Amino acid sequence: MLNFYVELKPFTDFIDFTRPELYRRAPGDWLVVITDVRGSTDAIKAGHYKWVNMAGATTIVVLANVLGTTDFPFVFGGDGATALVPCERRAEIERVLSTARAHASEAFGLKLVTGLIEHSELIAAGTPISVARFLLPGGPSIAFFSGEGLSLAEKWVKSGRGVIAEHAHHDETDAIKGLSCRWAPLKSARGAMLSILVRPCEKGEQALATLHRLLTEIEKIVDLEAPEANPIKIRRLSAERIWRAARAEARIQGQSHFFVAICKIACEMILVRILCRLKFKFANTDTAFLLQAIESYPGIALLATNQKSNIDPAFTRRLRYVVEFPKPDATQRLAIWRKVVGGLAGDDRLNALAADIKSLADSIEATGSQIKFAVLGATFVARREQQALGLRHLLRGVDRELAKEGRTLGTRDRERMLRHGA
Repeated sequence: MLNFYVELKPFTDFIDFTRPELYRRAPGDWLVVITDVRGSTDAIKAGHYKWVNMAGATTIVVLANVLGTTDFPFVFGGDGATALVPCERRAEIERVLSTARAHASEAFGLKLVTGLIEHSELIAAGTPISVARFLLPGGPSIAFFSGEGLSLAEKWVKSGRGVIAEHAHHDETDAIKGLSCRWAPLKSARGAMLSILVRPCEKGEQALATLHRLLTEIEKIVDLEAPEANPIKIRRLSAERIWRAARAEARIQGQSHFFVAICKIACEMILVRILCRLKFKFANTDTAFLLQAIESYPGIALLATNQKSNIDPAFTRRLRYVVEFPKPDATQRLAIWRKVVGGLAGDDRLNALAADIKSLADSIEATGSQIKFAVLGATFVARREQQALGLRHLLRGVDRELAKEGRTLGTRDRERMLRHGA
């Protein structure tokens, strides 16, 4: 029965995963599925990271197909997956996991280790598993796990305990139906991608409390509404090259259907791209409708933007008056700096930083809002460090604001200002 997971009270604010009352212990008779791609590090170094991902994702696909739903607790780890499933379907689950293992070997030349551990064994070992459900916009949910049970189960499977035996018949293409990855790799906007992995030293509720404190501190440093707080933008997602994506999916569907699968998938992707182009065509129709509405409007229509370069010149020519508000000059910037620093840090700090503030106003072109949020961010950092607001904090705040529009404070300028401030 899947009611255990579906009936969990969901939460929608990400930080609430640290609330212990939202977790519920999994039934003792459920099974823990552990899969792991052996040699994944070497395969990724050789440039086969997508093969590793697809081999690991096969676990979730075969489980979803045999259970008839994705409403079961699972987590995808890139080179494997972990899930909790009801024991009533054990025979079927063992069969499809054996199928996943065979396909990973035949299609990608990777060894996928698959294992099943009874949750009751983990409970007996003093490491029960609890689950919470995070509801995403639009309906899908993500499972959060608490406890040391998953780590112990993974350790047991890697040592050979609970590993699923080979099945004689594993040619079940329907078991992996739906496995797909047609997105092109994401590119870093600044040359590197950073992930933060945190494992609290504490256990249970104390571990969740530690994570809550950490997220609270991060929120003080990072403006979650800022562009850099969400590096994965929808507009930056793009489809993989048709041949490469079709080849990847066709491989896992089996060599006997390789060319048929390639043709089918390629046709699907071409159709999607045609529809995307039609969408852009209709977008132009929307623009024409907006122009018509403006011209027929009897009153005064005011339009505002801070991205003038994104507007079609033909659209701009239809506007009767265009008023540009230039960025403040050095004198105006100095007045803004003084007002914001004095309001947030007080007159004493304003007087102490007078020379530094003048240097910032003279050297860095910024709008009033950029100055305001730079000082606000700097104030948060200074208070977190329990220090008085200083030039180092202000430079950090400025750098963050400039980064939002693709600019940066050069190393030479930073060092020069710091030397001047010292």
